[in-house]
Amino acid sequence: MTGGGVGSTRSLRGIGGLFDRIADSYDSAVPFFTPFAADLAAWATPPRDGTVLDLCCGDGACLAALLPMMADGTVIGIDLSYRMLSAIGGRRPAAEKHRRMAPVLADAGELPFQDSAFDAFYCALSWHFLSSPSDALNELWRTGRPGATLAISMLGPSRHTWPFLGRVLSRYVPRLAPGPGAAQEEKPLDARMRESGWLLTGTEERSRQFEFSGATEWLAWQWSHTGRVYFEQVEDSRREALQESLLREAEQAHRRTGLRFTQHVTFIHATRIGGDVRKDGSNHVR
Repeated sequence: MTGGGVGSTRSLRGIGGLFDRIADSYDSAVPFFTPFAADLAAWATPPRDGTVLDLCCGDGACLAALLPMMADGTVIGIDLSYRMLSAIGGRRPAAEKHRRMAPVLADAGELPFQDSAFDAFYCALSWHFLSSPSDALNELWRTGRPGATLAISMLGPSRHTWPFLGRVLSRYVPRLAPGPGAAQEEKPLDARMRESGWLLTGTEERSRQFEFSGATEWLAWQWSHTGRVYFEQVEDSRREALQESLLREAEQAHRRTGLRFTQHVTFIHATRIGGDVRKDGSNHVR
């Protein structure tokens, strides 16, 4: 579930490398991204016989949900992580064997596709990884057909029962570096969309609750997604001690309150406005 933007080569390598490292265990301890991806596909159903691009597709959670809804359409998934794309076969065997699905190693800000190639775009819980959302929106406009649609799910606030995590981490890393997706353009998404030829046509708030069976499962989940970057800032010689400390705290929290959290997500739908791409690559709405 990694994206990028033109002019951010170092950032792209970092995000792609992070997801390469977590690919083997990604979303496996307690599925988190998979149900939200299915929710997005059901909320914004794809064209039955169109061509769809799943942006920052990761291990294929969203494209696997889209394919059964499409009679004769094609879904292409792009990501910056080769190992995440390779994991599609093991995690989503039906999708991987589907003749109408193709994974492509590519940057969301510089798509390797011809103009007017797609009828719909999806980006499930990965928009915050884009280093330049404007570049991505411009590329989606270029590669979208007139009237193409864009469906995005974005992480919102969450409530959880492990306030001890930051406190324990601070004992081992006094000043944590920000994780991926921490910095983006400041302009609101709807304003960026208008500038890039997209009209915001709908939003919806969703939430899901998740609960862990115990401390071991909780810690495995923490290591299986992008929160891993915080643990990786701890020196190798101290990492085992960190895990032991976290397990002790998590076991106490599990006995007291359980280990659970509620995640809020915003679904966003937009439509491409304007006509065909001009010969100079610009669009008609600017």
